[in-house]
Amino acid sequence: MAAQPVSALYTYSRSIKMSTSQPSATGVTYSVSFKADQAYTLKTLIVDFCANSPLIGQTCSALAGFTVGATPTVINFQQNGVAVAGSWTAASQNSGRTLSFSNATGVSVAAGDNLTLDLTTVTNPNSVTSFYARMLTYDVTSPAYSDVSTAVFRETGSVALSTANNIGFTFQVPESLSFCVYKTTCGDTPALTLGHGTNKVLDSSVIDTDTAQFSIATNALNGVAIMARGTSLKTSSYTIAPINGGSGVQAAMVAGTEAFGLKVSPTTGSIAATAAYADTGGNSYTFDNNMVPPSTGSAIIANQATPGPLSSTVMTVTFGATASSTTPANVYTAIISLIAVATF
Repeated sequence: MAAQPVSALYTYSRSIKMSTSQPSATGVTYSVSFKADQAYTLKTLIVDFCANSPLIGQTCSALAGFTVGATPTVINFQQNGVAVAGSWTAASQNSGRTLSFSNATGVSVAAGDNLTLDLTTVTNPNSVTSFYARMLTYDVTSPAYSDVSTAVFRETGSVALSTANNIGFTFQVPESLSFCVYKTTCGDTPALTLGHGTNKVLDSSVIDTDTAQFSIATNALNGVAIMARGTSLKTSSYTIAPINGGSGVQAAMVAGTEAFGLKVSPTTGSIAATAAYADTGGNSYTFDNNMVPPSTGSAIIANQATPGPLSSTVMTVTFGATASSTTPANVYTAIISLIAVATF
């Protein structure tokens, strides 16, 4: 090892932080930090990576698979947190083992100054191993550096590093769908009565209505839709005509013109009524014969405009019906099932 002047010091504070320690990782950032111990003009920084020894002047064995990059990239060169001016050149030496970072004008440093930079083009060694970085600073632009002949440096120090296998994580968030259909509060039985007066009768004088609600929440990434299946009001021998002939096209219900249908609100939001079933006010309702068993079809009454997880949302379904003067007297019933279909 060549003799050094008495002004040369071993820096007492230095570090290198790796963005990843995974063997063979490419594009790794090594964040280099060191503190100056004396005042001088820094013109060159050498960082030499060795497999065998941290000691200046000893032979430096190259690391299998390691390189600072054929054309190293250094960014964020700062002095005490402030960007250093000037155009600095990063170069690779010793077959990619060594980084040289220099500027002919250099930067004046004082004892205690913190200097930092990010080398972003490193490829880690190809195995799990410990290794060393020898750091040397110079007040000349092109020092005659080699591992065993370091030229006259100003400060030096070493850092130990190591690669390590990444910790792998596997976990699962289960699919969830919460769906409740109710009259007033989730859990009650949504038994509705369409009629008016003391005896709750359905006749040709008015349009009678009643409402049910449903709440829905899901973590399905591809959205959720609400479908309806069921029949119009009926007895064993007669069925009240669905609105607009059950075409699935919304139409105005007129008191005295026999009809049954439904509508849904709200019409906007994260999940909203489909256009055919949207409650836009007034007496417009929809019924789709595709929802009537044994048909395998269904009517989509609400869905998401933008698929994705859905927080708890409450919607209202309003049912409306009117009889005509010739509707047979009897007790009429219907069962409408709402089905939530989430795509995960």
